[in-house]
Amino acid sequence: MHEVALDSVHDRYEVLSGSIILHAYNSRNMPSLSRIDPYRDTVLESWEAERLLGELSRLRDVLSDESEQEMLSELTRIAKACHGNPGSWLLFEGD
Repeated sequence: MHEVALDSVHDRYEVLSGSIILHAYNSRNMPSLSRIDPYRDTVLESWEAERLLGELSRLRDVLSDESEQEMLSELTRIAKACHGNPGSWLLFEGD
């Protein structure tokens, strides 16, 4: 079977691997985001996307930097697409 990437987001300011992941690690109520390893690949299945969307929504009220808000918007967009396509998954590529 041939896998096709439906979408991607480039973390050009290292916002995801920086402030978003750091905040998730320090918060004890963001299990999806805190699973993302900045050094190794992490996969979230489509059934996990709903929980991820809730976590991203909560972060919107906490993170105020423009680049952080932009990354949250992009992650929300692809998490919604993943949630709407059972069997799809999100791949977070580590360093």
